Amino acid sequence: MSCVYACVSTQPGGSTFLTFSKDLWEMRVKRAEIIPRSRSLTNSEVVSSDEHAKKIADTLLSSQRQMLFLGNECIRHEISEEVAGIAEAVGAMLTTASKVPVVFPNIHSNFGGGFLRDANYLMKDLDAFWSLGGPTFKLSG
Repeated sequence: MSCVYACVSTQPGGSTFLTFSKDLWEMRVKRAEIIPRSRSLTNSEVVSSDEHAKKIADTLLSSQRQMLFLGNECIRHEISEEVAGIAEAVGAMLTTASKVPVVFPNIHSNFGGGFLRDANYLMKDLDAFWSLGGPTFKLSG
């Protein structure tokens, strides 16, 4: 088994581990093509539809105990002010992933602490959970 390390430019970016079987790696080929980078670039900008935004807003507004979770991807964007406005408007508690540096002020009245550290307490009786910039169904730091 041979291994190759590469760097991915598509968000979130970073190192990538690739592995090839020995027989494939040693196979002789008559011709090889180096594909230009422009053919492998992807558009990673995701814009939600108005319908999805309305559904999220309606769910948050109609819920009694909401939580907004800021994941590691929030580091790349200045969203604290917007998220604070949403949390205040709907009365939602806000938590962050454990490895997130200060992307939201921990003295804000809606701040509920680090998600992993306090997950059992924080998740009790929730009826709406919105994950921004993090995995929704996977507890990770």
